[in-house]
Amino acid sequence: MTEANADKKRLGTEVEWMPMGEGGLTKDSEIQRVLSGTPLFRDIPKRDWREIEGLFHKRKFSNDEIIFEIGTPGLGAYAILNGEVRIVGEKKGMLVDLARLKEGAFFGEMSLIDDSPRSATAIAVGETYLIGFFRPQLLELMKTRPKLGVVLMQRLAQIMAERLRVANQALAECRDELEHHKMNGDEEAV
Repeated sequence: MTEANADKKRLGTEVEWMPMGEGGLTKDSEIQRVLSGTPLFRDIPKRDWREIEGLFHKRKFSNDEIIFEIGTPGLGAYAILNGEVRIVGEKKGMLVDLARLKEGAFFGEMSLIDDSPRSATAIAVGETYLIGFFRPQLLELMKTRPKLGVVLMQRLAQIMAERLRVANQALAECRDELEHHKMNGDEEAV
Protein backbone atom coordinates (compact mmCIF):
# COMPACT_ATOMS: atom_id res chain seq x y z
CA MET A 1 0.00 0.00 0.00
CA THR A 2 1.43 3.39 -0.96
CA GLU A 3 1.80 6.12 1.64
CA ALA A 4 -1.00 8.13 -0.04
CA ASN A 5 -3.34 5.13 0.08
CA ALA A 6 -2.45 4.54 3.73
CA ASP A 7 -3.34 8.17 4.45
CA LYS A 8 -6.62 7.79 2.56
CA LYS A 9 -7.48 4.71 4.58
CA ARG A 10 -6.60 6.46 7.85
CA LEU A 11 -8.71 9.47 6.87
CA GLY A 12 -11.66 7.35 5.76
CA THR A 13 -11.61 8.84 2.26
CA GLU A 14 -11.29 5.64 0.25
CA VAL A 15 -14.43 4.79 -1.66
CA GLU A 16 -15.75 2.31 0.88
CA TRP A 17 -19.32 3.53 1.16
CA MET A 18 -21.68 0.82 0.01
CA PRO A 19 -24.92 2.06 -1.58
CA MET A 20 -28.00 0.71 0.15
CA GLY A 21 -29.70 0.27 -3.21
CA GLU A 22 -33.34 -0.25 -3.91
CA GLY A 23 -35.05 -2.32 -1.25
CA GLY A 24 -32.13 -1.79 1.15
CA LEU A 25 -34.20 -0.05 3.80
CA THR A 26 -37.24 -2.23 3.48
CA LYS A 27 -35.04 -5.30 3.92
CA ASP A 28 -33.26 -3.84 6.97
CA SER A 29 -35.81 -2.48 9.40
CA GLU A 30 -33.02 -1.59 11.88
CA ILE A 31 -31.58 0.94 9.43
CA GLN A 32 -35.00 2.42 8.74
CA ARG A 33 -35.68 2.58 12.50
CA VAL A 34 -32.46 4.51 13.15
CA LEU A 35 -32.97 6.88 10.22
CA SER A 36 -36.62 7.54 11.05
CA GLY A 37 -35.49 8.49 14.56
CA THR A 38 -33.41 11.36 13.19
CA PRO A 39 -35.02 14.81 12.88
CA LEU A 40 -34.36 14.83 9.13
CA PHE A 41 -36.23 11.61 8.32
CA ARG A 42 -38.79 11.44 11.15
CA ASP A 43 -42.37 10.79 9.96
CA ILE A 44 -41.43 10.25 6.32
CA PRO A 45 -44.35 8.39 4.66
CA LYS A 46 -43.69 4.82 3.44
CA ARG A 47 -44.08 5.82 -0.22
CA ASP A 48 -41.29 8.39 0.23
CA TRP A 49 -38.98 5.83 1.89
CA ARG A 50 -39.14 3.83 -1.33
CA GLU A 51 -38.05 6.96 -3.20
CA ILE A 52 -35.13 7.84 -0.95
CA GLU A 53 -33.74 4.46 0.07
CA GLY A 54 -31.33 4.38 -2.85
CA LEU A 55 -29.74 7.61 -1.61
CA PHE A 56 -28.26 6.05 1.52
CA HIS A 57 -24.85 4.42 1.88
CA LYS A 58 -23.51 2.23 4.67
CA ARG A 59 -19.98 1.94 5.97
CA LYS A 60 -18.05 0.37 8.85
CA PHE A 61 -15.33 2.35 10.60
CA SER A 62 -12.67 0.86 12.85
CA ASN A 63 -11.70 2.19 16.27
CA ASP A 64 -10.03 5.64 16.00
CA GLU A 65 -10.67 5.83 12.25
CA ILE A 66 -11.35 9.37 11.09
CA ILE A 67 -14.77 9.83 9.49
CA PHE A 68 -14.06 13.41 8.43
CA GLU A 69 -11.42 15.92 9.38
CA ILE A 70 -11.57 19.58 10.34
CA GLY A 71 -10.92 21.84 7.37
CA THR A 72 -11.91 19.31 4.71
CA PRO A 73 -14.92 20.00 2.47
CA GLY A 74 -18.18 18.60 3.79
CA LEU A 75 -19.66 15.87 1.62
CA GLY A 76 -22.67 14.65 3.56
CA ALA A 77 -24.40 13.86 6.81
CA TYR A 78 -24.32 10.69 8.86
CA ALA A 79 -26.50 8.67 11.21
CA ILE A 80 -24.91 6.26 13.67
CA LEU A 81 -26.37 2.82 13.07
CA ASN A 82 -24.19 1.15 15.68
CA GLY A 83 -21.25 2.37 17.74
CA GLU A 84 -20.07 5.78 18.87
CA VAL A 85 -18.45 8.89 17.37
CA ARG A 86 -16.27 11.55 18.98
CA ILE A 87 -16.59 15.07 17.61
CA VAL A 88 -13.27 16.81 18.20
CA GLY A 89 -12.26 20.44 17.76
CA GLU A 90 -8.96 22.26 18.08
CA LYS A 91 -8.09 24.74 20.81
CA LYS A 92 -4.62 26.27 20.88
CA GLY A 93 -3.30 23.41 18.76
CA MET A 94 -4.75 20.74 21.07
CA LEU A 95 -7.60 18.36 20.28
CA VAL A 96 -10.64 18.92 22.50
CA ASP A 97 -13.70 16.66 22.70
CA LEU A 98 -16.79 18.67 21.77
CA ALA A 99 -19.33 15.85 21.81
CA ARG A 100 -19.72 12.11 22.00
CA LEU A 101 -22.51 10.75 19.84
CA LYS A 102 -24.18 7.36 20.19
CA GLU A 103 -26.48 5.15 18.13
CA GLY A 104 -29.21 7.08 16.37
CA ALA A 105 -27.36 10.41 16.43
CA PHE A 106 -27.33 12.45 13.25
CA PHE A 107 -24.36 14.73 12.48
CA GLY A 108 -22.63 16.61 9.68
CA GLU A 109 -25.90 18.00 8.30
CA MET A 110 -24.47 21.42 7.43
CA SER A 111 -22.59 19.80 4.55
CA LEU A 112 -25.90 18.92 2.93
CA ILE A 113 -26.34 22.66 2.36
CA ASP A 114 -22.84 23.61 1.19
CA ASP A 115 -19.30 22.29 0.95
CA SER A 116 -17.75 24.66 3.47
CA PRO A 117 -14.82 23.18 5.38
CA ARG A 118 -15.72 20.99 8.33
CA SER A 119 -15.51 22.80 11.66
CA ALA A 120 -14.58 19.66 13.61
CA THR A 121 -13.17 16.16 13.22
CA ALA A 122 -15.33 13.05 13.65
CA ILE A 123 -13.61 9.88 14.92
CA ALA A 124 -15.09 6.40 15.37
CA VAL A 125 -15.00 4.99 18.89
CA GLY A 126 -14.76 1.22 18.58
CA GLU A 127 -16.28 -0.51 15.59
CA THR A 128 -18.88 1.91 14.27
CA TYR A 129 -21.41 1.58 11.46
CA LEU A 130 -22.70 4.73 9.78
CA ILE A 131 -25.36 5.51 7.24
CA GLY A 132 -24.28 8.31 4.89
CA PHE A 133 -26.53 10.70 3.00
CA PHE A 134 -24.58 12.89 0.58
CA ARG A 135 -25.24 16.32 -0.95
CA PRO A 136 -25.15 15.18 -4.63
CA GLN A 137 -27.92 12.66 -3.91
CA LEU A 138 -29.97 15.29 -2.08
CA LEU A 139 -29.59 17.70 -5.00
CA GLU A 140 -30.66 14.97 -7.42
CA LEU A 141 -33.68 14.18 -5.22
CA MET A 142 -34.63 17.86 -5.35
CA LYS A 143 -34.72 17.62 -9.16
CA THR A 144 -36.65 14.36 -9.37
CA ARG A 145 -38.94 14.78 -6.30
CA PRO A 146 -39.01 18.54 -5.60
CA LYS A 147 -41.75 18.36 -2.93
CA LEU A 148 -39.85 15.74 -0.92
CA GLY A 149 -36.62 17.68 -1.48
CA VAL A 150 -38.23 20.84 -0.09
CA VAL A 151 -39.49 18.94 2.96
CA LEU A 152 -35.97 17.66 3.67
CA MET A 153 -34.43 21.11 3.14
CA GLN A 154 -37.00 22.65 5.48
CA ARG A 155 -36.15 20.05 8.11
CA LEU A 156 -32.45 20.78 7.64
CA ALA A 157 -33.18 24.45 8.24
CA GLN A 158 -35.12 23.58 11.42
CA ILE A 159 -32.28 21.36 12.69
CA MET A 160 -29.69 24.06 12.09
CA ALA A 161 -31.92 26.76 13.61
CA GLU A 162 -32.34 24.69 16.78
CA ARG A 163 -28.61 24.01 17.04
CA LEU A 164 -27.92 27.72 16.52
CA ARG A 165 -30.38 28.62 19.31
CA VAL A 166 -28.61 26.17 21.66
CA ALA A 167 -25.20 27.59 20.70
CA ASN A 168 -26.42 31.16 21.19
CA GLN A 169 -27.78 30.27 24.63
CA ALA A 170 -24.47 28.68 25.62
CA LEU A 171 -22.59 31.74 24.36
CA ALA A 172 -24.88 34.06 26.33
CA GLU A 173 -24.30 31.99 29.49
CA CYS A 174 -20.52 32.14 28.96
CA ARG A 175 -20.68 35.91 28.49
CA ASP A 176 -22.78 36.30 31.66
CA GLU A 177 -20.30 34.18 33.62
CA LEU A 178 -17.35 36.14 32.24
CA GLU A 179 -19.06 39.45 33.11
CA HIS A 180 -19.82 38.14 36.60
CA HIS A 181 -16.15 37.25 37.15
CA LYS A 182 -15.02 40.65 35.87
CA MET A 183 -17.44 42.48 38.18
CA ASN A 184 -16.19 40.47 41.16
CA GLY A 185 -12.55 41.16 40.32
CA ASP A 186 -11.86 37.48 39.70
CA GLU A 187 -9.32 38.06 36.92
CA GLU A 188 -7.85 34.50 37.17
CA ALA A 189 -11.18 32.96 36.17
CA VAL A 190 -11.25 35.19 33.11
